Amino acid sequence: MNRLKVLLFITIHPTSEETKDQRHIKMPPPTTFWDPRLLLDCYPLRENFKCTGTTKKGARCGQTFIENKSKSDSDRVLSILSSEDIIANGLGDRIKNCLRILAELTLCPRWHRGSQINTVYLKWFRTINSFITEERSRSSIRAGGK
Repeated sequence: MNRLKVLLFITIHPTSEETKDQRHIKMPPPTTFWDPRLLLDCYPLRENFKCTGTTKKGARCGQTFIENKSKSDSDRVLSILSSEDIIANGLGDRIKNCLRILAELTLCPRWHRGSQINTVYLKWFRTINSFITEERSRSSIRAGGK
């Protein structure tokens, strides 16, 4: 079982008997704490979605040859990320694993999937870390102003 399947299995499958019995009941959508699509500029289900890798000139890769399955899997990973309260909990191992999988899924297999997974992962990690710092700072300012 590949990493994405394991991650999705852990996320989707209930662990207690109570939740197993409730699996067929329509559940409300998960809480969304933040928008990773916007923050990471990653919209895999949009028409003409482009590879998240970078060309030698520093521009975003223009390749659109990414499998539909990779696009739908990456959208599921983004949904998982949005349901994590990163402001309260930070970037734990689960978030880091999701980011690494997302980077792999959103890179074009021809040019960047083999060579830029770590680069894209680190870029996104830093972007999210900065976002967390800014949001925590805003929260403390609001709390101090009351």
